[in-house]
Amino acid sequence: MKIFCTSDIHGRYNNLRKTIDFINSRENIDVAVFCGDISASHEYSTVMELVKIQEEDYLCFKTMISEIKNKKVLYILGNHDLFLVDKDDMNYLPNAISANIENTFIPFEILDIQLYGSNREGNELDIKKALDEICNINKEKIIVAHQPPYMCLDKGTNGHYYGSSSIKNMIFDKGPAIFLCGHVHEDYGVKKLGNTLVVNCACEEFINRGMIVDTTTLECKKVTLK
Repeated sequence: MKIFCTSDIHGRYNNLRKTIDFINSRENIDVAVFCGDISASHEYSTVMELVKIQEEDYLCFKTMISEIKNKKVLYILGNHDLFLVDKDDMNYLPNAISANIENTFIPFEILDIQLYGSNREGNELDIKKALDEICNINKEKIIVAHQPPYMCLDKGTNGHYYGSSSIKNMIFDKGPAIFLCGHVHEDYGVKKLGNTLVVNCACEEFINRGMIVDTTTLECKKVTLK
């Protein structure tokens, strides 16, 4: 199986159009995965106002990814995504899991990032608890998350590491095949952590990109779309 993954489009829908055209042009891509931070930046007075504003982001994204043909399409939410997902949206990976139509990819959306007080924000203990509750993580699974593991493709330009130590410990303990993430825009790349291939596929503000991952060979190809 070949996966095209990307993350952190942040409402840049002209770039998303190029990404969708690329995915559709490649017959060898089986799955398209978006690792969160779909919404654009908006001015707002209250969190509830932001949720409402982001509805347009969600509808635009949902409509555009419906144009991806003959491939599985999956996405999760990032730390900036507060919009409410339709219950029948099976491209949203947690919905696909709940409906028992997906068993290879595992979503993980809990973050130790405090921005809006959402139910996906917490601390390292919250992340560990949520990971411990996932009973089917093994060497056959692919985890789709937003936050990277600590000190693995998570270094900002200021030298700070923005990853999670609980995620890192889980990777060493349970050894999923692949861990897809984003969040730290400037540390795009691929790295082996224990037996797990970690892929940070984040875009930057002026760089539209992603990664093609071959799940059989674990070979990765960087893709930059102009």
